[in-house]
Order: sequence, then C-alpha cells, then structure tokens
Amino acid sequence: MTKKVTTVANDTYITAVEVCEMLKKVAAEYTLNSVHIMLDNACYQKCKIVTALAAELVA
Repeated sequence: MTKKVTTVANDTYITAVEVCEMLKKVAAEYTLNSVHIMLDNACYQKCKIVTALAAELVA
C-alpha cells in the first residue's frame, strides 16, 4: 500500500470528463496492481460514459 494521491484538477465544475481523465491516469500508473477508488456517488460518476470506461479499463 502506497497511500499515493493522484489528482486531476480544474477550475470549473467536475463532470464525467474529469472522472474519465482521473480513471485513465490511475489505470496508467497502476498497470500491475489492483486499485480501489472511493467515490461519493455523484451522478457524473455513475453515468454511461464513466461506467463504460471503467468496464473497459478493468477488462
């Protein structure tokens, strides 16, 4: 366990685009390890584009 923090920052609202950017960044950094990401259940975290990308990254 590294307790490393990976961030994606912007100066406006967080949308599904930023969530996807974060997922891609984490996936690139942890290619050999399992990763657990805790989210706060916001609607932009559960939309089709994010869930499709998450499924693609896990496969």
